[in-house]
Amino acid sequence: TATRPRGMGIPPPMLQQFFNATLVATGLLDASKPGEPAIDCTMQSGGKFAFVEFRTMAEAASALTLNNVEIAGRALRVERPRDYEPVPAGVLPELDRAGFVGETPICTLAQLTQHSVSGGAPIPMAMSAPPPSYVPPPAGFVPPPPPSGPVAPALVIDESKRVLGLSSMVTDVELADDEECRDVLEDARTECAKQGGVAAIMVLRTGAAAAADAVAVPIAANADKIIFVQFAEPAGAGNAARSLHGKKFDGRLVLASFHTDEEFEQLKGLPHHSA
Repeated sequence: TATRPRGMGIPPPMLQQFFNATLVATGLLDASKPGEPAIDCTMQSGGKFAFVEFRTMAEAASALTLNNVEIAGRALRVERPRDYEPVPAGVLPELDRAGFVGETPICTLAQLTQHSVSGGAPIPMAMSAPPPSYVPPPAGFVPPPPPSGPVAPALVIDESKRVLGLSSMVTDVELADDEECRDVLEDARTECAKQGGVAAIMVLRTGAAAAADAVAVPIAANADKIIFVQFAEPAGAGNAARSLHGKKFDGRLVLASFHTDEEFEQLKGLPHHSA
């Protein structure tokens, strides 16, 4: 069982140590078992993603509640692998007898069974006190230096537009890899959906902006490496802009901008990635 945090350049042993210390500090572990809950950590995609393996399914599910915990001045994304599929419910009793299911204060066998029966629906985990938004790093943990750089300019909300542009959330390397780019767009969709319904999301493919007809698609001149999100309502775009403008994404400063539906449709006519 594994979760998939964005590693932010942290070495796997340090990231594993952080998960173990955090789960112990918050009590989100199976106290009936000796040892530590996180048993392995490997880095993938050039250090961008890490896969953390836990000794029980319940502890892996409980670790998902640590999504967006602050570490080294940045939010740590914790999520299931994109190809994740729940264990068939009929296999759970046997795995439970073998000790692989486990139980934590917020995740039980009954909840995991419902998760499997539902085809992977989120597990409704509740506890008497939610995990802290900030967890101190374990002893000996040396994170990378906090990001520094320019400050975002003042944001002016355009309440008449529902298309939001987000710069600096995708790189040339990610644009050149369809799967990597799809992961980035899905991450962006997830973040934006917290602020309102997302109707569509896209980013132009490498070279599409430069090759576009400047008269027919004038917006393309300033669309390189910008993720465009079309919300169901303008309020969602405004909320997302307030939430994301000036934030750091993998160390890069995100700038928000507002665009019309017509401009979004023009961009959709160019080669692009979507999710």
